Amino acid sequence: MPDILTAPTPAEVGTALESWNGALALTPAAAAIAEALETALSDPSNTALLPAEPYAIMQTSGSSGQGKLVVLPRSTLAYSARATNEALGGPGNWVCALPTHHIAGFQTVARPLLTGHRFFDAGKGTPDELAKCVSALDGTRTYLSLVPTQLKRLLDSPHAGAAAAFSAILVGGAGTAPDLLERGRSIGLNLVTTYGMTETCGGCAYNGRPIGDTQITTGARGRITITGSVVAHGYLGASLFSGVFPTNDAGHLSDGLLRVTGRLDRAITTGGLTVLPEPIERELEGLGGGENVVVGIPDPYWGEKLVAVTENALGSPRAELKPLVEAVPQEFVTVAELGIETFPRLDSGKPDRVRLEKLLSRREEARRATE
Repeated sequence: MPDILTAPTPAEVGTALESWNGALALTPAAAAIAEALETALSDPSNTALLPAEPYAIMQTSGSSGQGKLVVLPRSTLAYSARATNEALGGPGNWVCALPTHHIAGFQTVARPLLTGHRFFDAGKGTPDELAKCVSALDGTRTYLSLVPTQLKRLLDSPHAGAAAAFSAILVGGAGTAPDLLERGRSIGLNLVTTYGMTETCGGCAYNGRPIGDTQITTGARGRITITGSVVAHGYLGASLFSGVFPTNDAGHLSDGLLRVTGRLDRAITTGGLTVLPEPIERELEGLGGGENVVVGIPDPYWGEKLVAVTENALGSPRAELKPLVEAVPQEFVTVAELGIETFPRLDSGKPDRVRLEKLLSRREEARRATE
């Protein structure tokens, strides 16, 4: 059995990597992975497919359902680190401000250690914690990785300008609103948008451009396929990726740059249309809705009813959205109107769409019961 690190601190991950010579599993909760590991590794046909070198096992965030266990060989992670360094302008130190049992946070510890550098622990990446890291910088190239929510909090804080001391700030994990990027760049922050997933060792395209030998193609329905040395070994207990990973994301290429439009497994069928929620979410944020999530809930008339849950109330969102998107949500509701303080989240920090759908469905059922 691999050594299992449960919700590890950056220091615990660093210690494990310094003596890494076998299998290492990282998880938010031991019970969530131990049984799956035991089942998969008790089958000789599965163990025969595992790498001969040290490897990590990491669970995907499960943003559209149950997460999968991904096998990441050390050589693949090392290649990803080198390709990242090349894309960003050279190796350097990293600041860890994300959970290390997910690939984005893990890489902020692994990249520096695999290339002879160090990492700083910034806790949960609050503006105050990031400011402390800035004060500890010694002139060595230093990189930071954030999700959009953390970036917004940083830009709203008095410490925003000081963050220009970071050589680059990677922003990923979810789509980042253009106005948020513009705000950061206007005060001198070197913001780099990232695209990738656990199956590609994290970011494999920066500002839309593939890193290293990564090749990105799009096929039917715009499905994105990633090929190259950053692709993981495979899923535990399943067939190998063999250097090719067809994602569940849709997008298109323009002048060699990738633009992601949404996730195919989040597509909502409403009134005969198949709609990706992400383009609507981007426009709602631009209209002042703040953080928002668009989901589909069962409806006897529409099949699925589009519902937009927003951080901020909007005046006339239907009229404003109509010229901008293919389909306008049939209902708009704020998180406060749902009776919650903020969006429910997965432990990766992403909004928990499944929980939102359940909350909205229960709300709809209660409303129908009173009609």
